[in-house]
Amino acid sequence: MQSRISIDQLKVGIYIHLDMHWMDHPFSFGSFKIKSEEQIQTLRELGLQSVRFDPSKSDVPPAAPASVPAPGIPAPSAPAPRAPDDPALLAKMERQERLRKQRESAARIERQYLKAATMVRGMQANLQSNPAHCVAEVKNYVELLASQFLTEQELTIHAVLSRPGSADTYVHSLNVALLSLMVAREMGTPEEQTCLLGQGALYHDIGLRDVPSRILRKTDPLTSAERAAREFHCEAGVRLGQSLGLPDPILDIIAQHHEFSDGTGYPNKRKGDGIAPLARVVAIVNQFDNLCNPVNIAHALTPHESLSQIFTQQKTKFDAKVMQVLIRCLGVYPPGSLVMLCDESVCMVTSVNTARPLKPTVVVYDPATPRELPIILDLLHEPELNISKALRPAQIPPAVLDYLSGRSRVSYFFDTSPA
Repeated sequence: MQSRISIDQLKVGIYIHLDMHWMDHPFSFGSFKIKSEEQIQTLRELGLQSVRFDPSKSDVPPAAPASVPAPGIPAPSAPAPRAPDDPALLAKMERQERLRKQRESAARIERQYLKAATMVRGMQANLQSNPAHCVAEVKNYVELLASQFLTEQELTIHAVLSRPGSADTYVHSLNVALLSLMVAREMGTPEEQTCLLGQGALYHDIGLRDVPSRILRKTDPLTSAERAAREFHCEAGVRLGQSLGLPDPILDIIAQHHEFSDGTGYPNKRKGDGIAPLARVVAIVNQFDNLCNPVNIAHALTPHESLSQIFTQQKTKFDAKVMQVLIRCLGVYPPGSLVMLCDESVCMVTSVNTARPLKPTVVVYDPATPRELPIILDLLHEPELNISKALRPAQIPPAVLDYLSGRSRVSYFFDTSPA
């Protein structure tokens, strides 16, 4: 149970809550465990008379009060004026500027993603009515993406939260294509093969148009007949791809993206080297996205859980080298993962730089901050903060989960605009 204590009662190891707007103090968060005497001095300089104290999260009890406080809850004093060159103030201003740029970047990424998703949806919708034009559009779009991926020195993967549901195959196809291109880049795949991979990833589920929607949307387990009808999409996709004149490497991806290295996949139970190299990339990325975004949203795993399940329970099903590259790029905590920081703040990972996967950017749960304008922290610039563990949705109160992500579908996009 929380109570109020005076500033004179503060000690290192006490967990406090500041009743101030995030912009009005120099700390990373409004709730934190005091780690140094310097932090206590900064709190004094803010002009505060008291703070809220949480004994359940504190290592030590507060010091004895110097005098008996007046009854009631004292209102915090106005912050004391700070010199323009005050290091704490300068640090806060730098953090505010980073936050502004991060919010602008997030908005830009979302616009880019929506534009790409709309484009892919149009391509798929017009594939049969205007096939030659759509095939040319897909080829041009993927060549542009591949060129951007292969020329950028670093890539930052962003989570884009959209409405749940697996009926929108174009969203899934875009996810698989982008992550497959990321893997190809890290594996040093030649540009021509990378372009074929990206196209194959966008086309990999085109055969689903021949599967009844009641089967695609069904959230209960499929019957054996329904499963067979769904598995037929690989063959149907190849037939459609042949009619479009797609090259053999793309047809291999369409045919083999559900084949597993241990021979347990479909439609032909291929094994190991019997699966085309590009299809092996799409197979694991496809599985990852299906675990994150299943038909039944109640069964959705966080990206961290999905990657962990693939590595611990399904590693024999996939090419070992491709798996290692995917894990290295996404990091231990891929975008969309729910995590707790070392100060017990609950966050969602929003982006990961493939060169620095252990220092992602996170959005912080802070009930005092509007959800539309959340606190976003790049852990690369927060040396005192790191991720202590991943969280499952069931471990998080519904209000916190809704603030961070709700029950949204996790999609991915990459920042290809200059900083």
